[in-house]
Amino acid sequence: MRALWAIVGGVALGAGLAWWLAREAPDAQRPRTDAPPQAEVIYRWVDAEGVTQVGRDPPPGSGAERIDIPDQRNIVPATPGADAPDNPG
Repeated sequence: MRALWAIVGGVALGAGLAWWLAREAPDAQRPRTDAPPQAEVIYRWVDAEGVTQVGRDPPPGSGAERIDIPDQRNIVPATPGADAPDNPG
């Protein structure tokens, strides 16, 4: 009888562990969109005191200069063979 309870307990623990490991993370449950990332736009202007300001919402009549920030700004292209050994073969 003890062997039967050990088997039942093992199956229950195994099922609980399988359920726990199969759950999706909260980020994975959100619907995904295939929209491309949007480039950010910021503005640069000089305020009344002569200090250069940068922000997303310039004051009206400030003569702000639009600065486009590309969406690929932090992507570094891979270097072929960068992790290859010096002496192949």
